[in-house]
Amino acid sequence: MSQHQLPDIYKEAARRAISLNMPFALFAAAGEEYRFFASEPDDAASNLISDKFPEKEAFFAQSFCTSMHDAVVIPCDLTAEEVLALPLSAEKWPSAELNAVPASTTYPVYYGQVREIKKCMSPKGLRKVVLSRRIACSTDLDPVELADRYFDVLPATFRALYFSQETGLWITATPELLIHASASSADEDVVTHFETMSLAGTRVKDSADEWDEKNCAEHQAVLDFICNVLRDAGLEPEIGNRHEVTFGEVEHICHLISAEGHANVFELLDKLSPTPALAGLPRNMAVKTISRLEIHHRQCYGGLVGTISNSDIKAYVNIRSALLSPDRGPGGSMEVNIFAGGGIMPDSLASNEWREAARKAMPLYRIVNSVTPDDITLIPDEWARIDRRNEPTVANEC
Repeated sequence: MSQHQLPDIYKEAARRAISLNMPFALFAAAGEEYRFFASEPDDAASNLISDKFPEKEAFFAQSFCTSMHDAVVIPCDLTAEEVLALPLSAEKWPSAELNAVPASTTYPVYYGQVREIKKCMSPKGLRKVVLSRRIACSTDLDPVELADRYFDVLPATFRALYFSQETGLWITATPELLIHASASSADEDVVTHFETMSLAGTRVKDSADEWDEKNCAEHQAVLDFICNVLRDAGLEPEIGNRHEVTFGEVEHICHLISAEGHANVFELLDKLSPTPALAGLPRNMAVKTISRLEIHHRQCYGGLVGTISNSDIKAYVNIRSALLSPDRGPGGSMEVNIFAGGGIMPDSLASNEWREAARKAMPLYRIVNSVTPDDITLIPDEWARIDRRNEPTVANEC
């Protein structure tokens, strides 16, 4: 067994939890061992509204563009051994409220969205919108086997398979830490040490070309946004050296950022999320545009996942993720909705952004659909001819 694969006891506990619709989280940060939390549904419906670090360690999941006060929390009430010891006659809990659907974003729809976004852009107004696409597929793998294979190829990420009635069943392998914050004591609601990162800009891995102006601008916008939020909270950010972070077939520009001081971490998270890497600029205008144009709901994609204890919180941006629905596909297969996106700017080509999103989704898609792993990059010939015109951007009031 690979050192990055799931321990057998956690696999079986996760399968048992899924069969009972029991809230659980199976997860690991880069360089750390896997952990398993399970809880009663009533506990999972609790939240972080008190703005205090909890006494019991927990996993949390927040949906896109919502407050940390609304995060679903899965405390460690039951161990893997205790879940496996439940009687075979144990009653199932309610099913999930969210399920994967068999409909993907089509290229004609995506092209129209990009065109509409570009028409709304202006130097003093909307400058960037992160547009996502949904890739629907199905697999005969069960959720645990899918997670085992996905996590094995991406050990340098925060990996999680989790379920609650509110969120449904999700898988993620995200390279993006939004905040790691530590409090001086469990009784305080302020934090003294912060670590974060600016992760934005995307190109094909091991590219011989220099980073282009568009991707450098995308990254700088995220870096400036995070540093400004920290400064507004009375913190002075220290920025590390620029480097690249690889994920599957792509790599991103990254700067690590740290700060010392006193700030309420829950308020800080609400101000930071979503960053321009998941929404756009200005953020409020970008979010309104996303709500108007995207025909699918992002749900947990683009929100936050992580762990919280009595004096520590690690929050990761929930990208490279998918919603899973076991036994809802043809013949009892598992429906999978993979979400991936890219930043639309005035000089963006829909075809380039479509392929970029596909490359981000590819590590998971290759496991789900190994027969035709490149079909999510394809663009119909007639649309490729239209896109090559590279229509000029027209400023408009939106």
